[in-house]
Amino acid sequence: MGAGNYHYIHTLPGRLRVKVPQIKRNAAKAASLRTAMMGLPAVRDASANPTTGNLLVIFDGEAASHDLILTAIAEAGYLEPDLVPLEQRNPDRHGDLLDGAASYLLQVALKVVIEQAVARLF
Repeated sequence: MGAGNYHYIHTLPGRLRVKVPQIKRNAAKAASLRTAMMGLPAVRDASANPTTGNLLVIFDGEAASHDLILTAIAEAGYLEPDLVPLEQRNPDRHGDLLDGAASYLLQVALKVVIEQAVARLF
């Protein structure tokens, strides 16, 4: 991803909005991502807007976390590690976002390392 490509994240308890460049102007990818989110047990509602490139996920905050939702988005192939510039974050949620972003980045890094190790074996 280039320097101008990033993901904006806004969180509230049980709510996550993420800017996902891959779904912008792509209704099929937006629908696919929405379907993936709706397949998560804790998700109550999800909308993926191909006009804005935004994904909004409403979920049971007792049963899932923002990290879980971000991980699911990443596993669906829609997020990359160059995640969120600090100035784009909700100022009331910086601590949670930093924890969430660090956890997400660690998960992505581990996944890449494991995939590369397995690829070298074969």
